[in-house]
Amino acid sequence: KAVLSDLQSAIQVLRKRNIELLEPGLGEREPLSHRELAMREDLRVDLRYGPALHDLYPQSSDKYICPIANHATILEILSQVFSPKGRHYRGNYGRWNFNGNGPDGSPQPISVGRVGSVITMPNCGDQAIHADTPHLFEHLDLAPHYIDLFINATDTQTQSNDNGNGNSCNDSTDHEEDEYEFNGDSHVGGTAFLAGTHKLEICAMCMPEHENGRSRTEKLKRIIRPSLELGDALLFDCRILHFGLANNSHSQQLDCPSNTHKRHSRGDSIPRNNSTTPTNTGVCRPMLYVNYTQEWFSDPKNWDDRDSLFPELYNDRS
Repeated sequence: KAVLSDLQSAIQVLRKRNIELLEPGLGEREPLSHRELAMREDLRVDLRYGPALHDLYPQSSDKYICPIANHATILEILSQVFSPKGRHYRGNYGRWNFNGNGPDGSPQPISVGRVGSVITMPNCGDQAIHADTPHLFEHLDLAPHYIDLFINATDTQTQSNDNGNGNSCNDSTDHEEDEYEFNGDSHVGGTAFLAGTHKLEICAMCMPEHENGRSRTEKLKRIIRPSLELGDALLFDCRILHFGLANNSHSQQLDCPSNTHKRHSRGDSIPRNNSTTPTNTGVCRPMLYVNYTQEWFSDPKNWDDRDSLFPELYNDRS
């Protein structure tokens, strides 16, 4: 609910700047990345902060505490994956440095990121295949240094209600009257992974220059599309190839009540009628995420140096 509320707040702020997030190409300027929101291709955004999320998890505190991000079971899994203990772990004598406990085989510290959300909006197409982080070295496969947690926040088993008032991309400013129910259907997208491509050898086999021109066949046989129900969680190594799937939650129109146009699925726009009732409202699909890294690793994407949509949220930061 907080994520979708913040999405609508962001839509309103951007509209005042003559930027149309829901209708790429109709605004005077194209959407760009901001401190709280980053574009991940048309109609797919990465939102990690806003007024509603601020109320849940203020950024004024140096220590970030969130029940989802700090769940004991998740942290236990991550400790084992990030810090596999080999036969000769006692040879890591340098762990005495900096007041360390020595080579005792204990898990290394983990950095826990903030809860964010990748939101896939109606008419969004398949995303380009990509990996979120590179390998540290190219001569062998090491333990992961960057893992993402995905939590499905959409009930894909429930059909949209008849009046289209479910998890819709309605950009009304009256947030208190919006229901924000996580309703959807099987066409709202998700994330596909190419199994095994977190390994250098396997990933190389999926590249176009692979011998015998079999990269396409290799990619197709490795694609998996996890079916996550509401609240299901998934952890993945950020070196793995993956891509967001299309949101085809409706077949004709994207309803934007305060816009002057609607967009067909083919991409052309037509004048909007005067009705305020949605005729075929799509479903915005929020996928919650948390970034976990080895303590020494820093993701080079720095959001904090970008233009802010909600500068008033940072007035209480020390």
